[in-house]
Amino acid sequence: MVIYEIENLINGKKYIGKDSKNNSNYLGSGKYLKLAIKKYGRSNFKKTIIEVCSTIEELNSREVYWLQLLNCKNSLQYYNATDTITPCRAGRPLTEEHKKKLSEANRGKKHLPKTREAIERQIQTKKANGTNRHTEETKLKMSKASLGKPKSAEHRASMSACRLGIKTQPCSEEKRKKISEKQKKKAVLRLDKNTQEVLQRYESIMSVRQYGYNSNAVQNVLKGTARLSSGFIWKYE
Repeated sequence: MVIYEIENLINGKKYIGKDSKNNSNYLGSGKYLKLAIKKYGRSNFKKTIIEVCSTIEELNSREVYWLQLLNCKNSLQYYNATDTITPCRAGRPLTEEHKKKLSEANRGKKHLPKTREAIERQIQTKKANGTNRHTEETKLKMSKASLGKPKSAEHRASMSACRLGIKTQPCSEEKRKKISEKQKKKAVLRLDKNTQEVLQRYESIMSVRQYGYNSNAVQNVLKGTARLSSGFIWKYE
């Protein structure tokens, strides 16, 4: 647990921060510091340890000490925007109230395109490896967590319909057509089941059929309902 100083080697501006894990790659979370790192490049910043602490309480109090001693908030030579701190949790679990506030704060926010692509790649990789399904242990934990929680009438009706195999919100023909057209335009990759190496790229699911593969079986792999088709892994590009 350390208090550290970051120095911009180009203009000499500094930043005071704390790190409960003493991670040499961590430079800080300050808004203006992040903008500076983006502008000048990470390699132009130097990190120096100025004090070692033994407890979280000491770490928090010593950060305030250094921030106020150097008058970082009011100095043009520092990136710090405040001389107070948010206590370091150091791995402590969030309270239910804190979780609720985070959930409400993030509600409605959309991921950046780059983030969405990363999430999609992760999902497709899990599907290809057959690891996208919950383990029995996880299912048991989920079941225990939901016990005693009140469910709305709409939720109960949906669960009942699901057990009976009834679709409560069937897709319209127009929506089905849009989904179908979108999938037809997606490029498909054929991968080796052992090495995950891409063996061939197809312009669409229709192209797969032209090469003699069962497009319906391939689609089952793409949807995650099957792991292999014709002995290969299939995924969207």
